[in-house]
Amino acid sequence: METTTNERLNDNHEWRAVDNADGVPVHPNALRRLHRLHSRLEFAQELVQQTNAQFQEALLGIFEDHGVRATFFVLGWVAERQPELIRTIAAAGHEIASHGWDHVRVTHQTPAQFRDSIRRTKSLLEAITGQPVLGFRAPSFSIVAGREWALDVLIEEGYRYDSSLFPVRRPGGGYGYPNGSADPHWLERPAGRLAEIPPTTLRWCGVRLPAAGGAYFRLLPYNLVRATINALENGSAPADIAAKRGMTVEQLLGA
Repeated sequence: METTTNERLNDNHEWRAVDNADGVPVHPNALRRLHRLHSRLEFAQELVQQTNAQFQEALLGIFEDHGVRATFFVLGWVAERQPELIRTIAAAGHEIASHGWDHVRVTHQTPAQFRDSIRRTKSLLEAITGQPVLGFRAPSFSIVAGREWALDVLIEEGYRYDSSLFPVRRPGGGYGYPNGSADPHWLERPAGRLAEIPPTTLRWCGVRLPAAGGAYFRLLPYNLVRATINALENGSAPADIAAKRGMTVEQLLGA
């Protein structure tokens, strides 16, 4: 994948469940009602898929206008239903990487379930695009302390880099790898070597703030996001792969 000054790493997914609401009980009656509403949900799902496809195509146009190449972390569940969209993204020169099969957090999976998820997704994405899938980003950045076994599974399944270890401390502990490096680095694991490309952060007043991810783009003041992009461009802040402008993923991994 080519990189430019403004490299972007994007999650491409549709929410199938509220898996970010840790600790929120779901009453059995509510689940039964959801099953009865299946046909309505299918209709709504089709509408959402059409809207998402239109948005992604508009986004591709913006990237093209500005000469930007990006990484799209794609759910297998989405790729199975929208293979032409995935081909369109790849044909535009962007990298297709894995986001797992159905946006279930690593913390909610066994090693066997995780292996099945990333294997199915990698196989499908490669079949659709005809290109190797090298990278992975965990749903909700959910490779956290105590779940590092997932990194070994990634290596064993043929992945060459990960982008899940968010080096921030998040209240409530839902995710975050606060002791991790903010710069791209190599991880030496029992299963082998894996490149880690952390999501972008910005250090402000002695605190490392998250500055990547769709939710933070929506929630944080735009000036903070803009300041992070500027800092990445002038090399004064820890960076994700954007700092390696002019390098391909293969060149970065071969370093």
